[in-house]
Amino acid sequence: MYTAPPNSGNPPSINDDADIQASTKAVWAHLSKNEILKQYTGVLVACYSSHTLVDTIATEHPDILVTGIFEASIAATLPLLRRNNGGGGGWGIVTTGQYWESHLTSAVKEFLGQSEDAIGANKWFRGVFTTGLNAGDFHGAGVSPTTIHDRLADTTRRLLRTGGVDCVIMGCAGMAGLDQIIRKACVEEYGEESAKSVYIIDPVRAGVEVLVSMVRNRMMFLP
Repeated sequence: MYTAPPNSGNPPSINDDADIQASTKAVWAHLSKNEILKQYTGVLVACYSSHTLVDTIATEHPDILVTGIFEASIAATLPLLRRNNGGGGGWGIVTTGQYWESHLTSAVKEFLGQSEDAIGANKWFRGVFTTGLNAGDFHGAGVSPTTIHDRLADTTRRLLRTGGVDCVIMGCAGMAGLDQIIRKACVEEYGEESAKSVYIIDPVRAGVEVLVSMVRNRMMFLP
């Protein structure tokens, strides 16, 4: 695991595009200096966004396999959708601040190869639902556990009420360990039995699995 040093200019919490760019600049400057990437076959960028560091690493080190937890979470989600006549197949993202609603919606379209103005073209994607919190709020001292619980539960319920949701993606690495709040909301909305069929996707765990698969697939499908 790698994190840029505290004095590198890396923002403590990534909450908008300026933070994404600042983190890319800080992390890449430090990585370029210490050349740590030469030790690895694959890299996972653990920020839930369309993070420019992914493209930077891919461009500068074409021999290294790289993905972000955003991209990996979608790659893990799509095969799990139950696209049947029972009304399933839906998936969506619960995340932090308002900025991410537009950012992630556009990023989903780009990742799936849709044009930016493609309205309603993806009937499976139910949208991005925000809590109004920042990434640092989930495990910091500034926001009470009750507030975190209530905001995350309410946001999850708004997604679930779109109907037929098979997968809920935790759209922030800072949500790690909070999946039971989402699970409880699933039980309240869909009932205990139906809630058992709803996948809650931890993007970091999904990212590790997808990156391992990328390494294996390169060995399997390239000469």
